Amino acid sequence: MEKSEMMKRYEAETGKQSTRFMTDGIHSAGIEVWHYEYIAWLEAQVTESLEPQIIEKFQEIIRNQCDEVSALKKKAEELVRVLNAICVLFDNGE
Repeated sequence: MEKSEMMKRYEAETGKQSTRFMTDGIHSAGIEVWHYEYIAWLEAQVTESLEPQIIEKFQEIIRNQCDEVSALKKKAEELVRVLNAICVLFDNGE
C-alpha cells in the first residue's frame, strides 16, 4: 500500500505505523490494512477541523435569523404607527 500524506504525517507525529499486516494465522499471505489507532487519529483530525466550521455556520444562521427578526420588528413598528395614525384620523372625524 502506498502511503498517503496523512499516513506519513501520522507516522511522523506518533512514531507508530499507520498500517499493519493481517493474516489468518495459518497462512503467511495476508493483507495490509489501516491500523485502528491510525483510524482513531484520522477521526480526531476530522472532528477538530470540522468543529470550528460547524460553530461558524450556526453563528451565521443565528445572525441571519436575528437580522430577519429585526427587519420584521421594524415593519411591525411601522404598521403600528400607520394604524395609530388611521385611528387618530377616525377619532377626529375625518
